[in-house]
Amino acid sequence: MPRFAFKKMETLRIIREVRIAYLRTLVGPLDGMWETTVIDSAAFWGIFLRGRRVGHFCLGTDRCMLRYYLIDAARMSADAVLREIIATFAIQHAVACTVEPFYFSSCLDLQTEAVVQSYLFRDATEGRSVSDPGGLKFRKVSEDETTRLVAFYQTHIEGDTGWVRRFVLERVKRGELFGLYDDQSLLATGECIPSRLQPPYADLGVLVARPSRGKGLGSCVLMALKEQCARVGLTPICSCSAGNHASKRAILKAGFVTEHRTVKMQLANPSRRTNESHTPPGPHR
Repeated sequence: MPRFAFKKMETLRIIREVRIAYLRTLVGPLDGMWETTVIDSAAFWGIFLRGRRVGHFCLGTDRCMLRYYLIDAARMSADAVLREIIATFAIQHAVACTVEPFYFSSCLDLQTEAVVQSYLFRDATEGRSVSDPGGLKFRKVSEDETTRLVAFYQTHIEGDTGWVRRFVLERVKRGELFGLYDDQSLLATGECIPSRLQPPYADLGVLVARPSRGKGLGSCVLMALKEQCARVGLTPICSCSAGNHASKRAILKAGFVTEHRTVKMQLANPSRRTNESHTPPGPHR
């Protein structure tokens, strides 16, 4: 195998260029929250051959592999390079999406266990669906509602709430947060977040108040958000965790379909040395 070298990428401009170029190679958009939270804080490493960068990979804080890419001219060594990266950096897991065919397939060859983490959805109605709020009012929230909105998220989301205040403040400031109201009561919120790196896509999100769940409000908000996307020329996408069956039902009811998955894989721990030079006996086809 040719001698490849791995060098950490430090220049933000180059990392951004690499990220944008990578997204253009995929067969569909990645989840926007994944890009802006996990990938934004990840470490990027260049893969070099004879001084030329021929690819890159990306590691999370827990040494989980998040991305792997080689140009076509280097892909004859793709399996051996990935094994070398896994051994060198003591990588045990990878998270890959089916919209990333090269990366996903490369990890699939070395995985010992794979678990679906999330579903990715696209709009199958192309904006033709019409929301029916049934007398409820759907509108963009105002800045004077910020305190109320922060409390709403903190009350009705699952898990850690440490990120809520900053998230809500940014969404309100950018005009990306909407509410579904019954008179003055806030029943649900909806987010329409244009992608920084994947235009014209926009990630949609919904949070329904606990007492109002199971009444179809999630689907109603999603359809209203799709109408908002159509008005401003955005293409709606969304996602949900594999275990969130209620969210999946609501998203499908709103006219979305899912064809892609994000998968966490446990990787084999290969030796640094590969058997690439060994040719097994038998005919070559």
